[in-house]
Amino acid sequence: MAAFSTLAVALGIELREVISKEVYEVSICKILSTAASTHEGAYLTEVRFRREAGHLFVVADYRTPVPFTPKEVVDLQPRLPLMRGASSLDLRIRSIPVIVASKGGYLFSSEDLSDYIRQQ
Repeated sequence: MAAFSTLAVALGIELREVISKEVYEVSICKILSTAASTHEGAYLTEVRFRREAGHLFVVADYRTPVPFTPKEVVDLQPRLPLMRGASSLDLRIRSIPVIVASKGGYLFSSEDLSDYIRQQ
């Protein structure tokens, strides 16, 4: 009976840690999805998490006609909460170029990128 109790406690602790990790990752994905909605034509496709010696790397892949700038990454990173047990967080954004077209023509294209760079 003691073995079952010990096993139940161990599994309960593990389950709580897994749920906590999933809730954390979903909260990060929501924040990054919101960032996509404010970046014209961007779509969040994937988010990966990697821990190294207490340091958390968050890599977000966006399909976008206009790449994210380092300033946008700097502005976005502080909005991401730090994972319990991690000493720091480093956000990396991969901008995968796309051209969006409709029957009326291009919605977003490399011309948008040229305009965007000129505005900076």
